Amino acid sequence: MSRKPSREIYKEYTDEQLVQASCRGETRAFDELVIRYSRKLYLLLLQYSRNETIAYDAAQNAFVKAYQSLKKLKEEAKFFSWIYRIGINEAVDLLKKFPPKTISVDEERNDDEKRPPIDIVDPNPTTDPSRGPDVPILAEALKKAINNLSEPLRLVVVHCDVLGEKPEEVAKLLGIPHGTLRSRLHNAHQKLQKELDAVKHLMHR
Repeated sequence: MSRKPSREIYKEYTDEQLVQASCRGETRAFDELVIRYSRKLYLLLLQYSRNETIAYDAAQNAFVKAYQSLKKLKEEAKFFSWIYRIGINEAVDLLKKFPPKTISVDEERNDDEKRPPIDIVDPNPTTDPSRGPDVPILAEALKKAINNLSEPLRLVVVHCDVLGEKPEEVAKLLGIPHGTLRSRLHNAHQKLQKELDAVKHLMHR
């Protein structure tokens, strides 16, 4: 019986098993963690910072720091929750050093091809492609409305609606009570619906 390539074996590991293997010096195990979560972390940091360069650099720095401190991760902790908090701290530091106005989101980089593409899906059923030619306008309006939300509301929308995570998991990740998350999500949905209704009204005058 032929053995699977090691990288295929790691695909079957849980996050906890990958962390343990990484701590034993199995670098491909950590590579699998990067593959699993680099895009997700980048998208969340992009929503947090609203800046592609900062989101990309913060995500890269987070994985480097996580690898260097992996043995400090408590067994009961979730890897992504841990690296997400590292990423947020990195983004905060970068925003202090380089305020958004001083960095162009269109800045040319030698490693552009390595960047995860921005792919914020439309979570609102009113922008279903089957609903007619107004869809692109409404989808763009929704994205702008999400970006205009306050940070606490924007993060819960991205986690719950864009990434489709379970509310109880999001509450733990953000360190807030489940009731607070539900309240923020409700408020965010009301604000988004108000924005979309205003756009619809202008479109059909």
